[in-house]
Amino acid sequence: MFKKISTILFVSIVIEFINDALSIEYLVSFFENNLVLMLVALAAINSTTLGVVMTKLREVSLAYHSDFSETIKEMRFSIKEQLALILLSLLIQMVNGSSLLFIKYDIYIKVSNTLLIAIFLYALYILYDTMNMIFEILNFENEEIINQDRD
Repeated sequence: MFKKISTILFVSIVIEFINDALSIEYLVSFFENNLVLMLVALAAINSTTLGVVMTKLREVSLAYHSDFSETIKEMRFSIKEQLALILLSLLIQMVNGSSLLFIKYDIYIKVSNTLLIAIFLYALYILYDTMNMIFEILNFENEEIINQDRD
């Protein structure tokens, strides 16, 4: 997990550096107007997908007497992560929109932008991880079909 977060933070710093060096305002403007809404949409997609995955896990569990309690625990944690990302994003954007003095400092702006980029990238990673779970289940089902055909 530390490696994943470190990588996301590193990529976020690079993206912020490029945005700053090239004076690109697109991401900042985009995040101000759309980030929370996108995070909520990604959470909704992931929640729906996790519901489908849980149904399939239940079928597999009943058929093969498998225990997926750790997987379900990770799925719950994923939902909590998404909620934390939404709240953190809201908090950062609320502070950014306030008239507090420290917001005018260049370092705060860079850190704030980097965190918003990291939040977005982490949300995309969660989406990728969830979709990867579907492919794992499909792969498992295909292997079972192949094994049944051999018998």
